[in-house]
Amino acid sequence: MARGKNKNYIIKRLKNHNLSNNEIAKLKQVASSFEGKPYDIWFGWDNNYIYCSELIWKIYDKALKLKIGQLQTIKDFNLSSPAVKQKLKKRYGNKIPYQETIISPVSIFN
Repeated sequence: MARGKNKNYIIKRLKNHNLSNNEIAKLKQVASSFEGKPYDIWFGWDNNYIYCSELIWKIYDKALKLKIGQLQTIKDFNLSSPAVKQKLKKRYGNKIPYQETIISPVSIFN
């Protein structure tokens, strides 16, 4: 919250879908399978490491077959800013995985 614009935040719920107790239990069960996984700064789609948006997407997909947001690849994003180029170079060197599947927080939000 402290990093939000004017310290505001938004809570969203699934549209047209009230979760049953059984569905909530499935979500919790799948979520527990990711406990202890290290954070993924490389945004890989495997399950060895996991990043925040990937965690949410995979929990809903595996538990309920709900696709929360649209999957994309790294090349789908605007990578032209100097800061982004620098971060990509630092993380990947000259082997940027442009075809890597990712899910962004914005995609989930929308």
